[in-house]
This record gives sequence, structure tokens and C-alpha cells, in this order.
Amino acid sequence: MQTEFVILDFIQNLRTPLGDKMMLFFTRLGDLGLIWILLTLLLLMRKETRRTGMILALGLIIEAVICNLGL
Repeated sequence: MQTEFVILDFIQNLRTPLGDKMMLFFTRLGDLGLIWILLTLLLLMRKETRRTGMILALGLIIEAVICNLGL
């Protein structure tokens, strides 16, 4: 367990202004599910991936209904 803490501490101390901005960008991609909506749209555009896009779209709709109405 001690080794895990050493590795985690090492990673957390790798801070640079550019790295902070990049991580903030990637963190904000998850806000409002934007990355999943964009991925769904991309998958729906191509005929080869349309089935996967439909499944992902259905999952997003079900998740939105359960989270927004159910909760």
C-alpha cells in the first residue's frame, strides 16, 4: 500500500501550467455529457457505426429520463 501512495504523490506533484489547463479541459468535456453527445453524433453519421450510435443514443436518453425525472 505504501508504494501506491508514493506513486500517487508523484503523479499529483507533476503540476505545470500547461498540464493544469489540459486536465481542466478534459474534466470539462464531461460536463453535461458533451463528450458522449458528440460521440453519439459521430457514430450516427457513419453507416458502419450507426447501430452502435443508436444504442448509445438510447442509453443517453434512458439515463437522462432516470436521472432528471426519477431523482
